Amino acid sequence: MRACWANDTPEFAGEFFQLSGMRFGPRPADGKMPIVIGGISRRAVRRAVELGDGWHGTRMKPVQVGERLQWLREIAARKGRDLASFALSHRVYLGFSDRWTETGGYVEGILAPPQELSDYLNQFAELGIHELLITPLGADRTLEHFMDRFDKEVRPRLK
Repeated sequence: MRACWANDTPEFAGEFFQLSGMRFGPRPADGKMPIVIGGISRRAVRRAVELGDGWHGTRMKPVQVGERLQWLREIAARKGRDLASFALSHRVYLGFSDRWTETGGYVEGILAPPQELSDYLNQFAELGIHELLITPLGADRTLEHFMDRFDKEVRPRLK
């Protein structure tokens, strides 16, 4: 993909496929597009360091994300990879509730009062996560209602 994004008529010969004599477009204006690799396994983290421009985790609590970031740093050090411009993102599932509740199961979501939600989200920033993708959970009436409430009650407390 990097060869396609960088050239009007890309040529590539790899282990599994090769291409030449074709035109590719539309391409990004500067010929680059970051590749962010997701996953929570050690292999996924290694793949992100070896091939990507960033890592995206999902469905993990801050302590688990911290473990993955440690793996990432260790692998990068072994590979001589500079992480200065490496993007770090994570998806969280959360919603509003009168008390802290962990959903468990596949989603690993959090339902909590606004102050506790902001405290929880700030833990990811302290770990060095640059971007959070939030999937709303719970009984809020609409996405618009969730977004309005998040904007008024949680976002002002975020670091």
